[in-house]
Amino acid sequence: MNTRPVKVLLVIALSVVLGCAIESGTSEGGAPVSRGQATSVYFNGDIVTVNAAKPGAEAVAIRDGVILAVGDREEVAAKAGKETNWIDLRGNTLVPGLIDAHGHITFTALNQASVNVSSPPVGPAETIADIISLLQANKTNLADEAWLTGWGYDDSLLAEKRHPTREDLDKISTDIAIALRHVSGHFITCNSRCLELAGITA
Repeated sequence: MNTRPVKVLLVIALSVVLGCAIESGTSEGGAPVSRGQATSVYFNGDIVTVNAAKPGAEAVAIRDGVILAVGDREEVAAKAGKETNWIDLRGNTLVPGLIDAHGHITFTALNQASVNVSSPPVGPAETIADIISLLQANKTNLADEAWLTGWGYDDSLLAEKRHPTREDLDKISTDIAIALRHVSGHFITCNSRCLELAGITA
């Protein structure tokens, strides 16, 4: 397994409307938009619809958070009025709002480049010695200056009922940076080389 650190960029949602220029068509003093008309029209950008039958659009009309029309600019303009805000995306990308219900999706990608040091039934590590063995087995697959990383250890399920320490991980190597992420995602334990690179000397 290649355990080099991976910089994962999973773009969940891209909002480009803040600070966009508003073209003429906005009413003076922010007058209310007539009933049935769009409050805003977004245009001049890469508009992603998440609809396989019609993956892109020239413009989107919105009223009170509800999409009124998606399509070419002429079609969408039919939903606009003189009080509608025309918002120029300036070539940027607009996607529908996406909601992540605390799923930690990025960890799925990060885990692919790390050693599974979880306890059963998720992984094979029942002791800290098991964790050391698992990491030792993957140490030879590292590229130069790559880190050796592991994920999913659970101190409450290990026989020792404790976290692996710097001294434990130094048994694997003091030249390679080693970092293990706790199953909760809120703890990381490191070896001496890792701490040195982080500037932690205490």
